[in-house]
Amino acid sequence: MFTNSNTRKADTFVEFKSILKNNGGFISAHWDGTSETEERIKKAGRMIDQITLKPGDLLYLPRGQYHDALASKSGSIHIAFGLTYFKPIDLMGVTWEKLILNDFMRVDFNKNSTKENLKNKTY
Repeated sequence: MFTNSNTRKADTFVEFKSILKNNGGFISAHWDGTSETEERIKKAGRMIDQITLKPGDLLYLPRGQYHDALASKSGSIHIAFGLTYFKPIDLMGVTWEKLILNDFMRVDFNKNSTKENLKNKTY
């Protein structure tokens, strides 16, 4: 009886942390109870803020920022995208795409090919 009346259900990590902070007691959660999960909970730290977004609101979270979200009962859409800086290695992909579609790069050379043959596309 005491256990049942002091047990709260947590479906998300945010709810779990909120119950720990505000209510205490027992928590029914669907985590596996492994040491890895316990370590994750410890590393996550305390809940800093709880935010409720209204229609049209946008929340920006920097890349790599730990967060947990709970959808409202009225429905919501969660869209996440990442932006990265262009790197020199990215040129390789663009160059490769151009090369594999180029007719010149797809022909076999024979041992008698000359610069003139190659220039005039007479392989």
